[in-house]
Order: sequence, then structure tokens, then C-alpha cells
Amino acid sequence: MKKFTNLFILTHILFMLSLLPVYAKEIIVPVEKIQVRVIVGSTSAFTGVAFDINLKNAMPDGINIDREAFALDKNNLPRFEIRDADDKIAFELNRSLIGAALYIIQMVDSKPDIIDALSNQTNYIFMSDPIKIKLSNGDFIVITPEVLKEATLKKIFLSEENRQRLIAARGGAQTLYQNKIDFGIKADVADSSRRVFALSFSYYGTPVESVAWWRFAAKGYVSSDKNDPISEIHLFPLTVGHVFGLENGKPFETGEVRGYFGIEGNQTFRKSRLNASFYYTTLLPNFIDLTFGSPNRLRLNPVIKFGAEYWDEINDNTKPDALQKGGKIGVEIYYYIPVMENYSLLVEGNFGYTLGKKFKEKNNVNDFISHFNVTLGYEVPGSDMKVLATYSFGQNDINFTEDTRLLLGLAINLFKSVEEL
Repeated sequence: MKKFTNLFILTHILFMLSLLPVYAKEIIVPVEKIQVRVIVGSTSAFTGVAFDINLKNAMPDGINIDREAFALDKNNLPRFEIRDADDKIAFELNRSLIGAALYIIQMVDSKPDIIDALSNQTNYIFMSDPIKIKLSNGDFIVITPEVLKEATLKKIFLSEENRQRLIAARGGAQTLYQNKIDFGIKADVADSSRRVFALSFSYYGTPVESVAWWRFAAKGYVSSDKNDPISEIHLFPLTVGHVFGLENGKPFETGEVRGYFGIEGNQTFRKSRLNASFYYTTLLPNFIDLTFGSPNRLRLNPVIKFGAEYWDEINDNTKPDALQKGGKIGVEIYYYIPVMENYSLLVEGNFGYTLGKKFKEKNNVNDFISHFNVTLGYEVPGSDMKVLATYSFGQNDINFTEDTRLLLGLAINLFKSVEEL
């Protein structure tokens, strides 16, 4: 009887213990488990610095983040500041904790005061309160302000090379280079059963290459229709010039003078010519703001180019015995406008006065020619791709064919520059 009584008591105790609340453990993340990176990045939509605090190594084996809880908690973060060793505040960071891989990351644009502050090698990241992140087993990992300070102290400064890169990019100076690749389907083909794929591209170098007196350049529009009357390819294996005022990044004080030497024609080069041209490029004041206060969009200055071109025809399958020399005096504008958090508007236009009486008669060219592109894009979060719609109208510089077209497709930022310090 006593044996059964003891068993009853033990069972009762176990049952009562099971009713007691189970308290989650709070695991304090040690300094050695935190990996710190400072990333300098440049895209067509953003140039700046990211602070990447990676906590992957702090996760217990086989345990992941409670993603549902993480999505709710990441909007209730403490205050982050960049401070020096004497606790003087350099600037405050916008709160952002993103991704289930567990990164604390903050994009900072390339304003002069921020560049100067990040040149201080004694900085650290200050956090007003601990961060608690729930795990899939119900426990929490905790990052304390003291641990974050020790993990980031003297580790979040810019090297001189990357400091110069940000200076070069400040104010949108990287838009001097107008680099892009757009791929899509022409939506204005008369025969709707026939699809025509098109590719538009341009490459004029990068801010890193700006110190070089020589570089390659190219631009064009090609399609799967081999007889596309508006196709054009411009190849400049030799460009010679000088960039000035990158340390200022200001309208009219930052720009480039450059000569271009190359060949251009339609996509089959059955109509082609040599090109020698000279352009002066500079930034204009930024006069449109459609970001609506979004902190992670850098407003790029519009770019304007003035110049002249000399053309010497070397092939024309329609009039092979009537090759001529001509040219134009032209103005081009390029304005990338970020819209809210993930949208963008790109306006491109060129105006020209054509030269050479015989050239104009032979090619049936008006004195004045112009062409415009207006592109509305949606930037896919977490990628370098953009869904876009481009509306174009006017004449190109090769066949001088007047055309209106709509291109639906993707833009790929192949020329992004990202470096880890």
C-alpha cells in the first residue's frame, strides 16, 4: 500500500510541476560571436555606407530565428548612434534590422559630415537599450549596448580609398557615367503575334576609373528584328579626358571634359561611320524631390552635356557610292529621380543641330533632331533588378528614323560597386 502511495505522490508532483510556467532562457551574445563589416556601396539609386552586424555565429546549433516574432519586433528597436571613444555623438542612425539571416544594417548616404565622421578610427555604434531576438525554441538571444560597443569600437571607419570613393559619388557625381542595361519586349509592333525583344545599354566608366585619362565607352539599342530601323550601336574604344571637382560634388563645379573616338552604326553595321566627338559634362542643381522623406534614397543631380560630333560615313548599303561627312552640335540631359522607397523615374533627352549640307540631303535629315526616353521603374527589393516601362519618341542619330515605342522589361544594374572594408 505504501508503494502505491509513494507512486501517487510522485505522479502528483510531476503533474503539478508540468503546470508551472517554463521560463525562456536569455542568451547574452559574447563579443567574439559578433562579426562587424562596413560596406561601401554605389548603385544608380543609392550611394553610401552600410553597417553590417552579423550574428549568425551567435545562434545555437540547429536553432533559428522565430521569423514571425522577428517581423513584429524589428519595428521596436532601440536608438542607434555613431559615437567616438569620448561618447561624442557623430550622427544618429535610422533604426533598421532586416532579414531572417539576422543583420543589423544601416544605409548612410555620402554627405560630407558623415564622410568626415567615419574617418575617425575611434568610432563605435551606440545602442540605447538591449536587443532581444526570439528564437524558434522560445529562448532569446540578447545584444547589450556594452557588447555592441566593444564589438564595433575602432572597427567602423573608412579607409582613405573608400573615403575618396564616397567623395566622388557625393551629390550624384556617379551619374556622370550613366551606366545601365535594359532588356524587354517592344510593345508597339504592328503584328501582335510577333514578339520583338530589345536591349538598350550604355557604359561610360565608373567613379573609380575617373582618375584615368583613358577609358572605353559604349551605348546602343538593338533588337531581335535585324532590320530594326531605329537600332544603333556606338563603340568608343578610345576616350580621352579629365574629370574635375569630384571633391566638391556640386552643380557646375563637378564635371568632365572628354573626347570620344570610335565607330557607330545600325546593329548590322550596313550603315556605319567613324565618330570623333567632344563633350563637356557637368551637374545641374537638383530641383525635383519625389522621395517623400524616404531615408535610403540618394537624390542624384541631373547631368547635362554640351558638345559637337564629326561624322565620316564608311558604309551605307542603300547609297554605297554617296558617302558623306557630317556632324552635329548637341545637348543631352540625364536625370535619375528616385520615387518613394522602391520606384524611380529616368528622363533622358538629346537635342542636336545637324551639320553638312550634302550629308543632310543624302540622309533626308532635318536641321534639328531630338530624342527622348522616359522610364518608370520599380526596384525589386534585395536585388539589382528593376521592372520598367520605357516610352521613347524622336529620331536616333544613325538612320534618323522618327519613331515612338514602348519597351516593357527589366533593368539590370551590372555596374554596381560594393566593397567590404
